[in-house]
Formats: sequence, structure tokens, C-alpha cells
Amino acid sequence: VGLVVRGFLLTRPGFLTSGTVEYDDGVYLGTAIRLLQGAVPYRDFAFVQPPGIVIVALPFALVARLGSATAALAFARVASVCASAACVPLAGNVVRHRGILATLVTCGFLAVYPADVITARTLLLEPWMNLCCLIAINLAFRHGRLASPRWLGWAGVALGFATAIKFWAGAPAAILLACCLLT
Repeated sequence: VGLVVRGFLLTRPGFLTSGTVEYDDGVYLGTAIRLLQGAVPYRDFAFVQPPGIVIVALPFALVARLGSATAALAFARVASVCASAACVPLAGNVVRHRGILATLVTCGFLAVYPADVITARTLLLEPWMNLCCLIAINLAFRHGRLASPRWLGWAGVALGFATAIKFWAGAPAAILLACCLLT
């Protein structure tokens, strides 16, 4: 359901390849393209976001190099829809130990949550940050309890990358740190 709802926006006439959806998606893709050309953000040109989105956008920039920027933007939009839709089962897995009702409510709510659906339509920070945070939480917890230190380390890596995409991921990282210190 989450994939269908998010993918529906891409089926609108001209939407997939139009450059008129957001102004941020072009900036992120353009920064990744410039990085592939050898220009370094923060040193050679101004870039106000954390560097994680540039790393996420590198495969799309490679498509732009091999094909066109329009194809790269279309690829980025499809990948963003997939990343956002992947958050639905990841969120469900976090609460699975609470029973089927909690899992269905969590997955159902996230599958149709308007703010999440609308940010998934193009290359924005939120779907990728959410994906990294949910991967981290799935790595950090097993059946509602903290996982082994090795898995907590990988969760820290995922949360670190999420923070490199958008600073707001620092909040779940701080909560996970507090959980580790309290246990």
C-alpha cells in the first residue's frame, strides 16, 4: 500500500521527468553532479545542507553523466519512492513484538501518512533520513530489547549517516544513547 500510494504521484503526466516539483531536488542532484566533475562542496561552492544527501545522490549523478539530468532526476524520484516505502515494513518490524494490531496500525498509518507520502515524490532529505533511522532502530533493538554491542555499533553507523543527511536524526541518536546508558 505504501509503495502504491507513493508511486501514484509518479504516474501523473509529465511528473516523473519534469523539473518543476521542488527546488531542493535540483540542488541536491546538481551538487552530486558537480562532485563527480571534481568540484568539492563547501570548498569550491556553497552548499548549506549536510553532506549525506550528496552521497545518496551520487548514483543518480552517475546516471546524469551516462545519460541525462532528466533521466537522473526520474531515477532519483523512483528511488526516493522506494526508500520511503521501505520505511513501512521497517517501522512495522520495530513494533512487531507488541502484536499484530500494533504492527498493522504502525504500517497502515505510515503507509498513508500525508507528510511522508508528499516528501517521497522527489529527491528530498526526509525519505533517506527516515530510512537510515529505521534501519538503525531495527539494528539496535530485538524484540523490544537492546541488541548486542556489535549490532548497536552498526546502528550507530546508520544513525551517523542519517545525521549526515539531516541534523534532525541526532534526536533518535541521542535517545538510543540514553537507552544504552540506562541499561
